Formats: sequence, structure tokens, C-alpha cells
Amino acid sequence: MVMATMAVDWSEKHGQHGTDHLAQVWATMLESGSLTAKTFAVDPGQILFVTYRPKEAQDIKEFVLSQPHVDFFEENQQRYFPRGRNKPLVPDTLRQQRLRSFRPSTKAPSKR
Repeated sequence: MVMATMAVDWSEKHGQHGTDHLAQVWATMLESGSLTAKTFAVDPGQILFVTYRPKEAQDIKEFVLSQPHVDFFEENQQRYFPRGRNKPLVPDTLRQQRLRSFRPSTKAPSKR
């Protein structure tokens, strides 16, 4: 399993719906390149890739890092960044705060 994480700004703008759509688009693009990865939008701005051919992870990494608005790619708890960067666009703590405040509440609305 490998994971793509989008830029926080992109994640806030497009949310879960946009991430779901992007995961579908990327799955189609990967399939047209003869890669068999399945994609899952696990959170706003995070796409999980599952492949049963370990050597495909390198091709997926190259694909993801070439896409716009990608913050980083993660494989085996190692992060990889688009060309020209060696760290995330924002620190992890700030990413978590921004996305936590962005996520809709999971509580049911009150019945007042």
C-alpha cells in the first residue's frame, strides 16, 4: 500500500467529494498505463493505492509526483516529494489542525 497526500489548500477546496473524483480519475489513468492499482479516497486529500505487484509502486510514485497539487507520496513510512522539494508544504501539525477544522462534524444535527 502506498499513499498520495494532496496540498492542504487543494484538500480544503475540493474536500472528500473532490478526492473521491480524483481517485477515480487517477485509477483510470493508471489502468490506461497498464497498472493494476486500486485507489481509495480515505480522507479529504488522501488517496490510498493498493497493488498486488510490488514493482508497480515505483511507477505509481512517479505518476503521483508528476501530478499537480500533490504534497507528498508515502511508501513504507518514507515520504517522497515532487521535484524541487524535500519537505511537506506545511508542517504535519498545521495540516492536521486545518483539516480537522475543515471536516464536517460527524454528529447528527440536534432536533430542536
